[in-house]
Amino acid sequence: MAAASSVQIKTDPIKPIFNLKPTSQRSQKPDRIRFTSPAGVSSASSKGYSIILLPCDGIGPEVISVAKNALELAGSLEGISSSFQEMPMGGRALDLVGVPLPEETLSAAKQSDAVLLGAIGGHL
Repeated sequence: MAAASSVQIKTDPIKPIFNLKPTSQRSQKPDRIRFTSPAGVSSASSKGYSIILLPCDGIGPEVISVAKNALELAGSLEGISSSFQEMPMGGRALDLVGVPLPEETLSAAKQSDAVLLGAIGGHL
């Protein structure tokens, strides 16, 4: 016959990290967040931004789609224009052109202002 055993765990009460106040006592939050440029940098609204999208594989296309929407919304609130160009990379590029990083994708990324990279996974 097996002996029964028991385990006792002693824990301390959880202390809240934030000091939450009732809604009526909270300070008002601003309606909008303002993006500011560091001193010496031209205003973002004075030019548009070129952004290369590399969705790649797996969950990458879904993540890039949401990130693009967020950037478009933030830009519209601040008067910042952006142009987006989707390029192949990873398994998708292997299927299309036979290499994981086509020269056209690399060239476009080097000439852009920013690159959003999704997920890169194994090629099936």
